[in-house]
Amino acid sequence: MDNLDFRGTSHVLRFYLRHGWITRAFWLLTPAMLVMSAVSSYIPMFATQQELAAFVDESILNPAVAAIHGFILSKDIPGLVAWNIKTVSLIVIGIFNILAMTKIIRGEEESSRAEMLMSGMLGRQAIFAASAILCLATNILMGLLTFATMLAYGLPAEGALSLSLLFIVGGCLFASLGAITSQLYSAKRMASGIAIGVLGVFYAISFLNNLSADNNPASYFTPFRWFFIIRPFNGDHMGFLLVGVFSAALFAAVALLLVNKRDVGEGMIHPRTGRRDAVPGFRNEWALGWRQHCGSLFTWAIVLGIFSFGIGNVNTLVSEMLQEQATLASWMGMFGEPEKAFLSLMLFVFTLFVAAYGILAAGRMHSEEADGRAESLLSTPMKRTGWMASHVLFTVLGPVILLTVIGCAITVGSAMSGGDAGEFLSILSKALYKLSAIWAMSGIAVLLFSLLPKINVALSWSLFSLFIAIQLLWEMGILPDTAFLLTPLGHVYPTQPQTAQTFLVLSVLSLVLYTVGFIGFKRRDLQTYKTD
Repeated sequence: MDNLDFRGTSHVLRFYLRHGWITRAFWLLTPAMLVMSAVSSYIPMFATQQELAAFVDESILNPAVAAIHGFILSKDIPGLVAWNIKTVSLIVIGIFNILAMTKIIRGEEESSRAEMLMSGMLGRQAIFAASAILCLATNILMGLLTFATMLAYGLPAEGALSLSLLFIVGGCLFASLGAITSQLYSAKRMASGIAIGVLGVFYAISFLNNLSADNNPASYFTPFRWFFIIRPFNGDHMGFLLVGVFSAALFAAVALLLVNKRDVGEGMIHPRTGRRDAVPGFRNEWALGWRQHCGSLFTWAIVLGIFSFGIGNVNTLVSEMLQEQATLASWMGMFGEPEKAFLSLMLFVFTLFVAAYGILAAGRMHSEEADGRAESLLSTPMKRTGWMASHVLFTVLGPVILLTVIGCAITVGSAMSGGDAGEFLSILSKALYKLSAIWAMSGIAVLLFSLLPKINVALSWSLFSLFIAIQLLWEMGILPDTAFLLTPLGHVYPTQPQTAQTFLVLSVLSLVLYTVGFIGFKRRDLQTYKTD
């Protein structure tokens, strides 16, 4: 690394600080807002410590809550708040860090701006350094705001510091991960997609370990389980975060090393060379949409298929274990027959992942527009509605493909472990029933793209996080059924009746959202500059 050149870093950093402040506002305020919401909800709920402890015991015995969030470490308000906000906060922080890093590093090279700047007084590593400093500073400020909010509500300082440092270190780790993928791939969407995919793997590892109160070796490799190692408000073993700091620094060093190993505009992994001319039938917007989305769709299908196969394979064993515990068996009975209850719950969890895919697919339109490629295409005879439909199609058909893969993989896994292969149609129908809620989530993302193009990505993910938070508060008995049913997810939860009327109403709502989105995009001006 003797030939590092950081000339002009401060100038580039000032430029980036003046742009993207709306997205950074969501990034900075989300954990603090979650703290405010959680504390304000919990304090009026419990008159005594005994009531709170009884509530915690009931929540711990809820497999859905434990699978998503893990077990509560301490039976008090601080422990309950920390346990409540940790998962959603890390997901939001991770996604924003990855998108910020890949947008600056890879986005500047895709637009050819980086090459032009580097031909002047800008050093080879200046853009990388500016993006790293920006993410680090934003994470630190976000952590300080979270820490100050917890102190303002009277939470113990040491535990508040532990949790805030976890968010800072986790954010920096995901930023470093985004920096590495930005060096490996020449396309911004591929760099961000792979990094977010790794984030999903981290969460999946955590999910598979959350039903156990003990940490195993896998817990040390995923930031989503570090909470149970450092134990905020219940021991505060902050020393482990040094491992996270070292990991983030190591990833950043690897990314910095790779900067010198590649040409500007290129990635370490070269894309496959295609035909010089498209074959007949592939010279239209539909073929272009397929080319842009197929890689992401196949990757999601493979990853979700593997995890679905694993869930199906252990279904019989888990069902037997649940039936041995009377309390858990009684609770799981709300989801159906004992041998089907676990699968019903897991299908809903997979629904959350597929909904995330729909939001990502809709977000591709924003990146194409922000990078100027949409304007170039629409200056040809290509119609606006055709271009938009080529992307929206994957928010509609993509979830169908993914849920079909999930249903098939679960059936195969269950059959291999001694389950009934004849349940295929039942499992598949339950999976496809979730489509209406997923389409509604995607429809919201499409609508926001048309009406609020500058902040649609941040707002789409924020709403998704809000819906998950509402689900958690409903599962814990804090919010009524009416509040949960205001979200699309509430209508496809396993305890809700599976009716054709519900599917039809949500589908019609999705169609309205898509239609308004198309109309809005057709009437607004294109965003020909980077604003987020």
